[in-house]
Amino acid sequence: MKATYEQLTENIENSFLYRRFNLPKFNAPYHFHPELELTFIERSKGTRFIGRQVADFEAGDLVLLGANVPHCWQNTVDPNLIGGNPDTIGKGAEGAQSIVIQFKEDFAGDVFLKLSEMGEIRQLFVKAQAGILIKGTTRDFVADKMYFREKSNPFQN
Repeated sequence: MKATYEQLTENIENSFLYRRFNLPKFNAPYHFHPELELTFIERSKGTRFIGRQVADFEAGDLVLLGANVPHCWQNTVDPNLIGGNPDTIGKGAEGAQSIVIQFKEDFAGDVFLKLSEMGEIRQLFVKAQAGILIKGTTRDFVADKMYFREKSNPFQN
C-alpha cells in the first residue's frame, strides 16, 4: 500500500485541529501528514494500518501517531449486509465515529520542546513514530479531555 500526502487545513488562529467524524465507514485512504495525530475511536471495529504495522481496532481505542507516519483505519465488512458490500456499512451496521486532534510538533513554538523539562514529551513524540496505543486510566483521562474540548473554550480546564 502506498501512502498519499494529506494537506490539512491550515488555521493560523489555532494550534490544534479538532475534528469529529460520524460516517457510515472510515473513508480516509492510507495517508500521512506532518502533524501528529491523536485518534479516539468512539464507534467501529476493523483493521488499523500504521506504518508497517497491521492490527485490529475497536471502539475505545486511542492512538497517538507521530509526524509523517502513514496510517488509515478500515472497517470490518459486516457479512449480514446486503451482498456484503462495504459501501453499505452504516446501513444496518454500527457506522464509524471518531474524534481526531492533529497538531504540529512545534505547536507551542520551536523553543518549547528544546527546554530540558520537555525531555519526556520529546521521547513521547519519538515513540509515536511507531504509533502508541494508549490504554487504561490514561486513555480514559485523555478521552474525557477530548470530549471536554468539544464543549469548551480551549483554555479552560
